Amino acid sequence: MSSPSKEPLSSPYAKASANDKETGVSEIRETSQPSQDAQLEPKSSPTQIEPRIAELVKAPANEESRALEVRELSQPSDGARSGSNCSTTQIEPRVEEFIRAQADERDDRAAETSQPSESNGSTTQAEPRVEEFIRARANEQEVIAAEISESSHDAPSESNGSTTQVEPRVAEFVRQQAIGVPNIPVEDIATVFTRAVPAAPDARLLIHSDYPDGHDMRMNPAITRLSGITRGREILAVAQRLHDVYFTVQFSEPIELNCQVFYDPGSDDCFFINLSPEHIEVQLCGISDPGALFVLKSKKGQSVQPGIWRIAANQGLDHHPLFEFLLLEKPFNVSIHKANTPLIKRAADADVGKMSKRQRLENRMPAEIIATQSTDSLLSKSGSTETDLGSTREIVDKAAVPLLDLADRETAVIKVHPAATDSGTYRLQRIKQLGATRSTLVFSCRHSGLPKKRLVVKVLRYNGNSPLHLPIFARLWETEKSLLQDLKHRNVVALEAFDGRMFAIYLELLPLSLCRGLYSPFTQPDAHMILLNMSSALSYLANLGIVHNDIKPANIAYNPQRGAVLFDFGMACKIEERPGGGTPWYLPPDMIENKNRGLPGDIWAMGVTMLYVLQKIKMPERMTRGWNLRELVPPVQKESSAFVQMNDWLNIVAEKRAELNKKDLVENAVFQMLDTDGALRAAAGGIEEALKVPLKAY
Repeated sequence: MSSPSKEPLSSPYAKASANDKETGVSEIRETSQPSQDAQLEPKSSPTQIEPRIAELVKAPANEESRALEVRELSQPSDGARSGSNCSTTQIEPRVEEFIRAQADERDDRAAETSQPSESNGSTTQAEPRVEEFIRARANEQEVIAAEISESSHDAPSESNGSTTQVEPRVAEFVRQQAIGVPNIPVEDIATVFTRAVPAAPDARLLIHSDYPDGHDMRMNPAITRLSGITRGREILAVAQRLHDVYFTVQFSEPIELNCQVFYDPGSDDCFFINLSPEHIEVQLCGISDPGALFVLKSKKGQSVQPGIWRIAANQGLDHHPLFEFLLLEKPFNVSIHKANTPLIKRAADADVGKMSKRQRLENRMPAEIIATQSTDSLLSKSGSTETDLGSTREIVDKAAVPLLDLADRETAVIKVHPAATDSGTYRLQRIKQLGATRSTLVFSCRHSGLPKKRLVVKVLRYNGNSPLHLPIFARLWETEKSLLQDLKHRNVVALEAFDGRMFAIYLELLPLSLCRGLYSPFTQPDAHMILLNMSSALSYLANLGIVHNDIKPANIAYNPQRGAVLFDFGMACKIEERPGGGTPWYLPPDMIENKNRGLPGDIWAMGVTMLYVLQKIKMPERMTRGWNLRELVPPVQKESSAFVQMNDWLNIVAEKRAELNKKDLVENAVFQMLDTDGALRAAAGGIEEALKVPLKAY
């Protein structure tokens, strides 16, 4: 075996090698009309509007936010105009005239068709058929008016050649017609929410529903039903918990509605997206601002600011006002303190000494709730206060995830508001950066809620540049967290804690990764243990129906004492799901034919990894240049550069496979792992059983 390389060792979480940056090795997965018996409370009581809500009612929506073009998450809308940043329908004067003419025509037709009332025979009453006709025409005119307005949106005014502005009365008329409710004073709605806020100190959203029996959200543990606030309608308080990156609003009556509100970690704003069936449009209206009216087709979304919003849904000509919601500011804040010593050691030692046996046992388990102590215990016990930290500094990039702004030895204090009952306060000191990719940042850290744990934190690099990216990052975080929290295996990294508010997951600190330089330094006993441990981990995952999708030396930690440990589940998925992305050198030949990987794909990737461990090849990423995986989407063009490069690489693997010694237990297992036919490739469980023999003296 060749001599060990003397190149710098690599952290198990270090991903951004020079070659990674060049080729983009690990890619991100491609991821209202209330009923008459359910009116608002009368204004007889002297209820005062809570200042926060009153301010939200007064403040107009941000112009730049209203101008955000709403596009498909996967691709721009076919009807999007180049250079346009506005999705709000603007109404010009000739549309106002059109609406007035339509109303006159509707009245004339109603008068001709209706029958006299039997009560007095004088005043013409509209019979039910006519009322239905009028309602249908009213809805139809809204659609036509919007289409005319949209087509003429960029047309200059005939009077002066400038862009036509919406006449306020017309905008208000259209807004009321679209929402389909009477002019309920904003102050009345704000009063209802003001009554609800003290009863829900943990709430991020308050939902005021017309249909208390129509929604499908009662089983959601983030929801608290508030009673006694208003008659005939239901108020739901939605908390933003540590594992919540979005909230789903679902109605089955009177219409099938599915929307999601994504929480922005760097802002008080949220992203509202319509995920209802294709034929259902959602109308999103800021009721305190007549100009904030958005019509969202399926899979389109809109950034929303804190304030009161009203939701209605359209299905053909049917219009369904559903609910109002109050979006509150984040119930927590983040401050960054410059490096200072001691940082959190005194508080941690004091708290640990006072912990019960049960608390110490709980701290050894993966945490669903990050902070186990209250704000006071974290910041003032045993003489440790915020003054023990360094001075605070301004967060440079306020739109990004705040933890991305931390430098080595600095401390972030994440602190919930005093009235909140949820335990989400803790301190985090960054020790040293371990790795970074285009989508993640990893650094070792100390966590005040887990003072005895040696941790690393993985933070998704959402920078707030586009709200359209927010759902992508949120789902990436949720997928990895959801998979890891159910995994309990010695050779799989342990999830210790998480914080969806920060797009952060906290993991056990592992030994160095297998990336030890251009040449492998590992011995035969090392190779045996690494393959045994990894086959055990892969067999465990296979039994759970989980595919890792990114097996490689950089994602496996190892030392003889701890053994080999698999980590980085950012691309993992269930067997029935189709993954995207990966690292080119470790993808199986199955990828070319049908883009199918699955469990055999993980086995192939581990086989290539073992060629490096056994010193049969150099570090794969440094042997050849990478290739674009998007060019391998079936049907694959065989003349494409990606196809040619991958074929060349597979030929190298085939040559090295042929050189393996089948009489050697480990090399024979690797030979079976690299069968080009996925159906014939060795399974993880079989490899594990074959290697469960006492290690020989190599």
